[in-house]
Amino acid sequence: MRARESAVTKAAGQAVAKYFEEQPNAIGYFTQVEIGGNAKALQSILSQGKTLGKPVYVFSVDEEAGKVLHGNYLPQSASSSGFDARSWAASVSEVIGGKAGGKPDTAQGVGTEVSKVAEAVKVAEEIFAKSAQ
Repeated sequence: MRARESAVTKAAGQAVAKYFEEQPNAIGYFTQVEIGGNAKALQSILSQGKTLGKPVYVFSVDEEAGKVLHGNYLPQSASSSGFDARSWAASVSEVIGGKAGGKPDTAQGVGTEVSKVAEAVKVAEEIFAKSAQ
């Protein structure tokens, strides 16, 4: 079990790097990932965004628990007055329910509206795009 989780964590982080290699001009990485409730894999994805200096917002559905794990990384260069990782996560939480919190550069949360993940991904990208203008 531990080896499987480690492999999932590694693959999740590598997916971010590959995405930005293939799309170097992308404004960020906004997606749903298949990591279940694996918080370490979520951290790996956020750490990869931090290493690359790229905005990242990811969501994962834990079907068994009926919850949505979500987290983001926001480089200091992308934050602005009134917009940081915490406010970004709070806005997304309005779509998927639950709570979120964190620091100015990273935030995580757990939502309850599993059926609204696709909408939440879209909202996360739209909110970031508006803040970057």
